[in-house]
Amino acid sequence: MNIKRFRRLMKRSWFRKRIVKLSLIWAILTVAVSFTLAILPGRKADAQEENDVVYYKYYDNITIKEGDTLWAYALEFKSPDGMSCDEYIKDVKRINHLDGDKLIADQTIVLPYYSTEYICSK
Repeated sequence: MNIKRFRRLMKRSWFRKRIVKLSLIWAILTVAVSFTLAILPGRKADAQEENDVVYYKYYDNITIKEGDTLWAYALEFKSPDGMSCDEYIKDVKRINHLDGDKLIADQTIVLPYYSTEYICSK
């Protein structure tokens, strides 16, 4: 739009009223949004509480001895924060691509274990 046409439109009262009305609506909307954001209480992130214990998951290679069972390994190595033995055994089977519960002596498998210490490897 060129400047002459804009000046001609500004002389008309309906155009001026429309510009003023839109400017006023925009200003009220901006103030309302700013005010709403300013008074909203800050939400606490879904972070862990300071007293929560964090368990880190690690993996270790284990050579199976005669008489070892997945259930015994589950009782020893499962997560202390409520993991069931069945969940642990399913995880071990998935990691090692095992079909059944039978373990063979001198077989090496990978077992997950949990610790509160964070170990950073390079």
